[in-house]
Amino acid sequence: MAEHNGISFEELAQLVNEQTQQVQAKIKSMKDRGDDISIGEMFEMQMLMNMLSQLSEMSTQVVAASHGAIISVARNIK
Repeated sequence: MAEHNGISFEELAQLVNEQTQQVQAKIKSMKDRGDDISIGEMFEMQMLMNMLSQLSEMSTQVVAASHGAIISVARNIK
């Protein structure tokens, strides 16, 4: 099992970028096919968008938490 020492924002940003590319590819695929979109594809698109939303939210929360920790440290130094 790999040992992790912390959360890498770069890895989270990479995950968000990869998910964004998947969503964009799916949108292009659906656009190219025109009106022939199945219910299954709509659910798949919804799942991809939900995953992108969760990854984006997680990245935002990691940055907010680290910002809060830095501010707390700065207050205690005064």
